[in-house]
Amino acid sequence: MTKKIFLLSVVATLTFFGAGCFKLGPRIVKAPDKNQVQIAKSEGKTPNGTAAPLDQTKYENSSGNALAYLKLEDLSAAEVARGGSKFSGVDGLELASGDEVSVTTGTVYIVYPEAGASRLEAGTDLVLLAGAEDGMFMQLELMAGRVWTRLEKLLGPSESYAVEGNGVVATVRGTSFGMELKGDAVEVQVADHKVEISPSATMDPVVDAKKYITVLAGEGVRLAARQLTTTDPATLKTLVRRLSIGERMASGYLFGIRKLDSALMLRPVQPIRLRAAPAVPEQFKDRVQYLQFLRLLDSRATTTFSAPDRGVIPGEIATSTQTPVIQGPTILK
Repeated sequence: MTKKIFLLSVVATLTFFGAGCFKLGPRIVKAPDKNQVQIAKSEGKTPNGTAAPLDQTKYENSSGNALAYLKLEDLSAAEVARGGSKFSGVDGLELASGDEVSVTTGTVYIVYPEAGASRLEAGTDLVLLAGAEDGMFMQLELMAGRVWTRLEKLLGPSESYAVEGNGVVATVRGTSFGMELKGDAVEVQVADHKVEISPSATMDPVVDAKKYITVLAGEGVRLAARQLTTTDPATLKTLVRRLSIGERMASGYLFGIRKLDSALMLRPVQPIRLRAAPAVPEQFKDRVQYLQFLRLLDSRATTTFSAPDRGVIPGEIATSTQTPVIQGPTILK
């Protein structure tokens, strides 16, 4: 009886490994997808993920400081336009005022060393503009898609960060928020602290504090620039709403509520520089001049606000109780 059981076991084992569905055979490796190969090449990597040699006619190594740096996730791809030419985005690429970043695949980050980062999804197109060579005084011009930004640093009175889209500007000093274009309007959502929303100076050269509305953490608002310039403040406040559970579970919002990894905000060990000289596109030169104008105004400190529970940093001027009115430069149209 024992012998029969043994023989049956041997037969079953042979059937399992010989003629069964788990038959052992040679390992088959699928050829890499052509699209994946193309994506890998566009981010400066070979198909196996290793770094590809840089085209020395377009890129060069750099050890200097930059306005911001490009950071690509695996298999993500982006283009950077500068001076009328387009370049494939590569990890550690230095970004300058006037650079246009277009994300074609995956998720890409714009890193502001020791300050924060912006998260761009596929289909996003924006331009970086800076009103100063030193410090953080910059604005993103969103032309398509959505961007989420988280700043771990509370900006000082001589610093500013804003995102503009469709004539609407969201300004922060230390916060986390997202902006998405919705037709001729924008959707602004706040994940941490608060954001001040106002019409662009190109829409209304006289920036009146009464036209600002405040959106707090966990809130969102969808509006068009014309609403900011024609609607009374009380009505504008009714447009602000609490975000739904689904909105707070979206990838952008989750990025906004989580503290950034300190490693992400470091300058690249081997930054890469485009050989092409930085150039601000003609249609954005007035915005840069306006940013420079704002920075020169001593009275700008009266329009700032303190992020809740972070306090006022040393040397910061507290918010004035007076209603500030700032006359924009006549160059704006």
